[in-house]
Amino acid sequence: MAWSDALPPFLLGLAPAALLARPAIRFARRAGWVSSPRPDRFSVRSVPLSGGPVLFAGLALPALALPLGIPFAFLLLSAAALGVGIRDDMREMRPAAKAAATLFLAACAPAALEGGGSGPGSWAASALGCFAFLHVFNLLDNMDGVALGTAFFAFIGIGSAAGEPAAIAAAGAAGGLLLWNLPPARIFLGDGGSLLAGLWAWGMTARGLDRGASPEGGPEWLLLLPWILPAADTAFVAVSRPMRGRPPWVGGKDHLTHRLAAVLGSAPRALAAWLFLELLLVLALLFLS
Repeated sequence: MAWSDALPPFLLGLAPAALLARPAIRFARRAGWVSSPRPDRFSVRSVPLSGGPVLFAGLALPALALPLGIPFAFLLLSAAALGVGIRDDMREMRPAAKAAATLFLAACAPAALEGGGSGPGSWAASALGCFAFLHVFNLLDNMDGVALGTAFFAFIGIGSAAGEPAAIAAAGAAGGLLLWNLPPARIFLGDGGSLLAGLWAWGMTARGLDRGASPEGGPEWLLLLPWILPAADTAFVAVSRPMRGRPPWVGGKDHLTHRLAAVLGSAPRALAAWLFLELLLVLALLFLS
């Protein structure tokens, strides 16, 4: 994708996310919409949880203003994902209720995206993939800058490799909010933002796979490379927590990022190492594709 084609959607995604973060922080503090330090969370400060609406603005504006091919139904589903997450932030949902809500979102996602699968088999695979992305990002948002930084680089890679301008716009939105989410974070995604990011991570990957499909059967699977680190972190906690007698969905300071912070001595160093590995995966995607 040429820079002249990528720059408008990138900037249109970045601008609202970067500019709306400060008023969103002020609003959340006045409304008491902040995180509370907990023993099972890495953060030891109260931080506003209003990053989700800011991210939504950065995603929706370019989708509405530019011919990116994002259906309005997908934006409505994005708002629904944001709403489910905000509900969980304000009053923690029971695991079964949250699973049911995200399963409903995932079941609607292929039709909302248009082209997410035509037959029952492909619809089921797409819905299952969306469900996985929702929860992978929900778990990935465990340390300042990790989820948004991963999304930023992954969206750049998918957008460039597949020629998908909507992914470039999503990278702009993630990058704009990342400026406020770097350690020490001044704003958190919250569950609303992490579910929204997971939905768009699935959506941009699915669109990239569709756009990159060829009669010769090219290496479309390479578009999954940027998601290796988030998938590895999810697999790690899904296995390690039950081994210690804890359900996988119960939070904790036992993610791969937390292990990196313990080894490297600080969260900023762990974030830098994590994003460096993510950058290598994106460069591998671009080189191999």
